[in-house]
Amino acid sequence: MIRKHLNANADGFTLFETLVALAMLAIGLGAFYRAIAGGAWGENRIARAETGLHIAEAKLAAAGIEHKLVAGTQSGEEPGGYRWTVTVNRYENGLDLPPASGPVAFEVTAQVTWAGSANFSRPTVQLTTLKLGPAS
Repeated sequence: MIRKHLNANADGFTLFETLVALAMLAIGLGAFYRAIAGGAWGENRIARAETGLHIAEAKLAAAGIEHKLVAGTQSGEEPGGYRWTVTVNRYENGLDLPPASGPVAFEVTAQVTWAGSANFSRPTVQLTTLKLGPAS
């Protein structure tokens, strides 16, 4: 009768080697998933910031056209949870100027905020420009 002996150098994988390979595969797939999810989250943040910037630019462009340039603050909300505030102040640059009969410079600031993630405060875009308007 011929007996077969198990050879220590037999080809194939042991159960331990298979489990280690599966664990390494799980760790690699987890890291890959986190990288993809992080990229998508970052892309969404950039898209929201870009929309906030467009809203701020539109509010600056509308100042003096849709509403007369008068010192004060206006605010409102846009779809998507964007809140905006437009502040208009007479621009005097620290000078004590007499009342002007011609055009007057106004400092116009548009600020837009929107909901961020739980880990961050509300993201904000703020733009400021000078515009000429009639003397009040």
